[in-house]
Amino acid sequence: MALDTSAAQSAQSLLNGIDYAALIGGPLEAAIKAQAMAALSTWEFIQNVGLQKAPDGRVEAVNVTFTYQKDGKLVRLIVPILTIVPIPLIVIDDVSIAFKANINASASQTQEDSSSENVAAEASAEAKIGWGPFSLTAKFQASYSSKKDSKATQDSRYSVEYTQDVSVHATQAGMPAGLATVLNILSNAATDAPISGAVTYSPQVGSLNLTDPSKTQPVTVVVVQSNAIKPADHPITITAGKAGYTDALSLKRLPLGEDLGWTDGKITVNTDSNGQVGIAVSLDPSKAGELPPDGIIALNFESQVDKELRTAQFRIKVTGQPLPGPTSIDFSPSEASIKNDGTAAAAISVKVDENGKPVTGKTAKVAFSKAVQGVSAMAAGTAITPEGVDAAITDGKFEIASLKADSSAQAGTFNIVVSYGGVTKSMPVTVTA
Repeated sequence: MALDTSAAQSAQSLLNGIDYAALIGGPLEAAIKAQAMAALSTWEFIQNVGLQKAPDGRVEAVNVTFTYQKDGKLVRLIVPILTIVPIPLIVIDDVSIAFKANINASASQTQEDSSSENVAAEASAEAKIGWGPFSLTAKFQASYSSKKDSKATQDSRYSVEYTQDVSVHATQAGMPAGLATVLNILSNAATDAPISGAVTYSPQVGSLNLTDPSKTQPVTVVVVQSNAIKPADHPITITAGKAGYTDALSLKRLPLGEDLGWTDGKITVNTDSNGQVGIAVSLDPSKAGELPPDGIIALNFESQVDKELRTAQFRIKVTGQPLPGPTSIDFSPSEASIKNDGTAAAAISVKVDENGKPVTGKTAKVAFSKAVQGVSAMAAGTAITPEGVDAAITDGKFEIASLKADSSAQAGTFNIVVSYGGVTKSMPVTVTA
C-alpha cells in the first residue's frame, strides 16, 4: 500500500497560507498609532494647561503668580505653569511579538480482505440393486461454490491552533530638544514684580564732580507693571525737584546722546522696546550756584503704571568744591582802577542771587570800606556815602556807575562793599595819580 502524504501536504499548505505581514505588521501599526496618540495627548496638555489666547488673539503662556516677602517687602513672583508641572511624554520603547502555530495532522488507512470456498459433489443418478428381498437404492448429487470479500478504509484528520502574544512597554520619554529649549526660556522668564507696578532705576545713587565737567552720570529708568511686563513706548516725566536746578543740569538719552531739553522744568520721554530709558546726566559748573547747598540733586521720575501715578527719586551727589550758599554776590568786573583826573571808570555790574534765584524788588547796602577823599560813585542811581546807601535790585542785579576820583584823591586802594541777606562781598578799587 502506498504511503499517504496528504496530511503533511495539508499542514504545509496551512503554514504557507498564514498572513505573516498582518500578524507582525498589525501590532506594529497599532504601536505606531498609540505613539501618535501619546504625542497628540502631550500637545493637547501643553495647549490646554500651559497656553492661553489673549484678547488680541496672541497665544501666551499661562503664569502662576505667588506673593512672598523679600527684603521686607511683598513681592509678586510670576512663573510659567509649564515649568512647575510635569509634562506627560510617553514613548513606546519596546514591542515584542511572539507567534506560535500548532498544527496537528494525522492520516490512517486500513484494508480488510475475507474469502470463503465451498466444494460439494452431488450426482443426480439413481440405481436399484437387489437380490431378492434385499435391494439398495443409491442417489448421488455434486455442487461447488467460492466467495471472496475485500474492505479498505482511509481516514485523514488535522487541526490548526494559532497563538500570538504581543508585549508593549512604554516609559516617560526624554525631553525633546525643542521643548527643552522652550522650557528653558520660560524658566528664565520667571521673575518677580512689584505688587502694584513701579518705576525703578539703577544705579541707586549717582555722583558728579564739578572739577570734571566732562564726566556724566548714567542712569537707567524702567517701568514695571504688576504683571512683570515692561511696557514699550510708555511716557516718563522727569523733574529736578526745583525749577532752578534745571539750568545747571543737562540730560541726554542713551545710547545716541540725544539732547533732552527742559520745558517748564520738565522732560517727557518714552520707554524703548525693553520698557526702559537710558539717560546721561551732566553738570554745568558755571551754573553751580543753582544747586542746593547740601550738594544733593534729586531727579524725580514719574509715570502712570497700572492706572496709578508712580514716582521714584534718583539722588546725585555733587562733589569737587564747596557749593555756593543760599545768597551770592558777584561783581563784574571783579576789580576797578581809576585815575585822579576825574575820568569815570566803566560801570560795574553787581549780581545778587538768593537760594539760586535772582533777587528782585529788594535792596542791597553799598558803601566804601573807608573814607576816601575826592572819590565818588553812584549805586543804582544813588550817590554812595560813607555811611552807605540802599541800592535797588532789579532782576538780580544793579549797577555802580560814575566811579571817579578828582585831583584831591590820593593814590591808594579801597573796597566797594555790598551786603545782602547776611552776606558781604568786596571789590577792590585802585586810585592812581
